[in-house]
Amino acid sequence: MFRRTCRERQSLFSTAYLCLESATIMVEPDSSWEDDGSTMEAAHLTSTVRHWLSAVRLSADARLPPERELAKKFRVSRAELRKVLAVLEAEGQIQRHVGKGTFVVHPPTDSRPDSEDIAARTSPLAAMQARRAVEPELARLAALNATSAQFVEMRKLCSEMRRAPTWDAYAELDWRFHNLIAEATGNVLLVEIQRLLNGVRRFVVWGNLVKRAEGPPSDYHSFGEHEEILNAIQARDSDRAMRAMLSHLGGTQSQLIDYQSLQGPHAKQRREAGVPLPPPHAS
Repeated sequence: MFRRTCRERQSLFSTAYLCLESATIMVEPDSSWEDDGSTMEAAHLTSTVRHWLSAVRLSADARLPPERELAKKFRVSRAELRKVLAVLEAEGQIQRHVGKGTFVVHPPTDSRPDSEDIAARTSPLAAMQARRAVEPELARLAALNATSAQFVEMRKLCSEMRRAPTWDAYAELDWRFHNLIAEATGNVLLVEIQRLLNGVRRFVVWGNLVKRAEGPPSDYHSFGEHEEILNAIQARDSDRAMRAMLSHLGGTQSQLIDYQSLQGPHAKQRREAGVPLPPPHAS
């Protein structure tokens, strides 16, 4: 792979470098930026560099610009950039050679994105909008197609959620409950869509909700909401199941908006003015 002559490699490098300079992906170059240790969120940075590498469409054996220039381009420290390059090297997309540089091994191909990659580019409210567009229809179809065994499993999950000792334990059971509703539709494509959506919301939505105490309280609102969804599905009442899911998701979206208002620029003024703020909770 690396037996080309120096002249060939210089030609390849010149061509590749022109491609890299002309690529416009997500980040604007800024000559005033210094390598001061500022960083992006790791998942977002990895996603950004991966998509940039795909967009410039380099051939195998093409050389990337020096780390200092890449760090400046993406406005991150060189230490953060090296972590991303290590991920790309582990994926087999690049290869680093001490004293020679970093080279493309296999040009990245368009592949199915994973939930973490999409989550890095998704806001909490966008994730909730997607859930409201998809999950009520899943509940409606589940009411038409769910099996007796799936009813039993859903009921078991509802019971276990009430006894969850920690928020992490509750989140795992909640994730399984919503995925099981998709499985109950009997539609393989919808199952895959829901798994992706559910994975994204675990990264994006759950972390943006405030959680009180060690785990859900005994009167936690989602317990009853989940059971109402299940009761409607088990009764084969598709319209009721859709409405129950919409109500459940609407409450979660309202909590996100309330939480963001707590963090927003007017939160301090609201507190000073004595305007009551919503209590911290999660869904």
